[in-house]
Amino acid sequence: VMKKIIMIIAALLSMAAANAQTAHRTPLDKLYDALSSSCVTMKCAYSINVSNARMKGEADVSVQGDMYTMTGNGLQVYCDGSKVWSVDSAAMEVYVESVDALEANSLANPAALFMHLGTSFSVVSSSQSGGKYLYSLAPKVVCGVKSADLELAADGKPVAAVFVLEDGVKVEVVISSMVIEKTKPEDVFRPQVSFGSDWIVTEL
Repeated sequence: VMKKIIMIIAALLSMAAANAQTAHRTPLDKLYDALSSSCVTMKCAYSINVSNARMKGEADVSVQGDMYTMTGNGLQVYCDGSKVWSVDSAAMEVYVESVDALEANSLANPAALFMHLGTSFSVVSSSQSGGKYLYSLAPKVVCGVKSADLELAADGKPVAAVFVLEDGVKVEVVISSMVIEKTKPEDVFRPQVSFGSDWIVTEL
């Protein structure tokens, strides 16, 4: 679930780049401009509908280039562009995966989507309603997402998104805040704890 939500946020960011080169500065362009040289932090609430079950949660996500961190539901996920650490501090367990090992599955590797912003999605239709800008998008490459609907404010900040995955799972995301910050040191995107002998470390 955590990996899917990170992918959703990264995919949401990737949509911004799809229209980055247009002459008219759309909300998508504004979002892309903010993302191109900054660290972006979002506070999100999400729900995932799988068959007859519905899971809900909240997460804080920071994305910078192909690096990210995510905290929510008792887990902390870090990616420095080469490795991904999924840390459960309460259980003292950590799973470590290489980004290369995950690249075959974009759902499990949001960095793969983020690194290919301009080629991931295309805008099928767009409209404006009540000061909000609505975009329907479709993937241009196989990425695990079947369709997406995105809502942006006029300044380019994302408000909400609905994704339908290729396996039929529906993911709804509401973004309550987005902060644009200066780029951070790479160490921020790695665990700041030493995994000693009392930790269960699984290398995948």
